Amino acid sequence: GLFEVKQYKNGKTKKVKSKGNLKQRIIVTYSRKMAEYQKTVRNRQIERAKKILANMDPDNFKKGPNDVTRFIKSDKEKKNYYLDEARIEEEAKYDGFYAVATNIFDMKETEVLDIQSRRYKIEDCFRVLKTNFSSRPVYHRKENRIKAHFLIC
Repeated sequence: GLFEVKQYKNGKTKKVKSKGNLKQRIIVTYSRKMAEYQKTVRNRQIERAKKILANMDPDNFKKGPNDVTRFIKSDKEKKNYYLDEARIEEEAKYDGFYAVATNIFDMKETEVLDIQSRRYKIEDCFRVLKTNFSSRPVYHRKENRIKAHFLIC
């Protein structure tokens, strides 16, 4: 369903079906406030990881992609556990950075980021509509009746 404009050597252009490559633009921003917040969160998680290393077996602790055990590494025999300093440094490199990928090329970066910052409002509206808005079932076929149905709901 994706189309792109292909330009030939003779200057002519033609709209052709895309081969699956989606052109996108990545907008990266940096926030010092967010960097400080992420650093404090990570430092608290490192302290929790140290407590786990001192008091319990890390194998018995919950594992997840954002869990504190991601900072704990073991040797090949899984007998010795220690903090993974390389993982901590790798995460610290990205503190404060925020990236937005979009396929909108005709808008300024500030406009795209403004829309992205209001996205939570849209998602909240959908959440309210799905849970609190008793509109089902809809037994209408004509557009004006469907609109009237939702207006009444």
